[in-house]
Amino acid sequence: MPINAETIQYGPWPMGVRYDLPSEDIPPGGIRTMTNARLTQAAAIEKVLGTKAYQGVSAVGGGTSAVTMCGEFRVPSTGVEYDVMTVGAAAFYWNGSAWADITGSVTITAGNDNTFEWTRAFDTLVMTNGVNAPIKWGGSGNMTTLDVDSRFTTADHVAAFDNRTWLGNTNANEDRLWYSNAGDPETWGATSFYNLGSPITGLQPLQNALAVHTEDFISVLIPTGNATVPYQLQQRTSSDPRNPQQGGTVAGRALVTIPGNAQIFVLDDGVYMWAGGEVIQKVSYALDLGYWNTVNRARLSESFALYYAAENEVWFWLPYGDGQTNMNHIMVMSLRHRYSDPATGDTHFAWYGPLDGATTTFERNCASIIDNKPHAGTFGGKLLDHRPANTYNHETAAYDSYFETGAPAPMGSDVDLRWLYAKTYYDALGSYSISMAQESQGVGVNIGSMTTTGGGEALGSFVLDTSTLGTVRMVSKDLDLKGYDPHSSLKFTNNTADEPYRIRRTHLQYKVIGRRRKQKAGVT
Repeated sequence: MPINAETIQYGPWPMGVRYDLPSEDIPPGGIRTMTNARLTQAAAIEKVLGTKAYQGVSAVGGGTSAVTMCGEFRVPSTGVEYDVMTVGAAAFYWNGSAWADITGSVTITAGNDNTFEWTRAFDTLVMTNGVNAPIKWGGSGNMTTLDVDSRFTTADHVAAFDNRTWLGNTNANEDRLWYSNAGDPETWGATSFYNLGSPITGLQPLQNALAVHTEDFISVLIPTGNATVPYQLQQRTSSDPRNPQQGGTVAGRALVTIPGNAQIFVLDDGVYMWAGGEVIQKVSYALDLGYWNTVNRARLSESFALYYAAENEVWFWLPYGDGQTNMNHIMVMSLRHRYSDPATGDTHFAWYGPLDGATTTFERNCASIIDNKPHAGTFGGKLLDHRPANTYNHETAAYDSYFETGAPAPMGSDVDLRWLYAKTYYDALGSYSISMAQESQGVGVNIGSMTTTGGGEALGSFVLDTSTLGTVRMVSKDLDLKGYDPHSSLKFTNNTADEPYRIRRTHLQYKVIGRRRKQKAGVT
């Protein structure tokens, strides 16, 4: 280190991306912007995995229709799992070698927005899309229509709870919630319903209750053990118009229950969490301003989400861009990374993303966990694996992956610094090159690149602060910095197919030049 030089360390990055702050206000543990990069368990930043066609099948149904449902359906009595999807006007399951048509005589109206919600009720897959009659399938033969005894013809939302099937927001009553007989997914009593008083927007079990989301509030149905009055309906959040952000989700498919007995869901101004009490809590402050302001709120009702247990993350598919009608971005909330807001003391989850196609179409229409990984359906009849092992391209197309650090002023915004060099620590994951740029004085300058040919590290050769256990070796490289400015950020970029990267941290060295002279009042 040069004499009188100081160091500021960027990374690890447990705060994730901070679209809500200007660059100079982002702490060293936060990211200014990123695309197709993710936050690791150790809060390093790495290139996100690409996508790969499920079972190598490029498209179903001629490749011209949207996938409106995809999911992994397990029959408890047999333990057999089935992968199911609907494409256009047809339904299919994977029979081990091909997608087999199981549409039968049911009617499925093709249309991009005719997407299904689905649940497992006993040994039966139950699906509903608000357009066609609810559909059922038991793992053999063709799909058939769920018997609703002509009490209603369509429903928007479905859930399984307390040994019953539940259907909400029917064609006849937007605020009505029906429940089947116990142990029978399709026998419905004449008075087996509740009127919520507000249009139902989502259903999802929570703890020992069924959470019912409506436009104006969230209620729960709690079993009583009384056959005459089997449930107690309790409104939990406020319907006070002076506090409008107490309503339930605006998108039933984006309602997710997470470990710890809480639900995550989308409202017009962001993502919220609810733990069963009177108050919902916003958890997407990090996306305010620089990201959420460009989300097409008019299409948020079509957004969808899933809980990815293997990584303890919630993935949201969102419509990003003016007039964007389809879900073209993934934003990910990491439940393992949290940080405290120094101003309020509130605890926030870290986010990363977006994930997008960069140079290829990335629009998706449904998503589900299949084989313990996120899968999503396209508008061209494809089911894509979004976490394929060792795949760093979107099918065959390369994609840009980058992230840029914040630019905090280590000595204050009124102190000019001479930036000297950056020592970056990164993993030798294989043969790859990542370019590095510096932004200082409002100007971005390429300062070089880092390359590695990989190579494993034997367990006996582990070096503290240099190596990581296993087959990955951590290396470092110094690159000269430029400029005189209180602030400086670094941007890391890779846009080559089949090349991963992982950046652990970087140390920026600088020398103090002097304090900026304060301008006297009235002097220009």
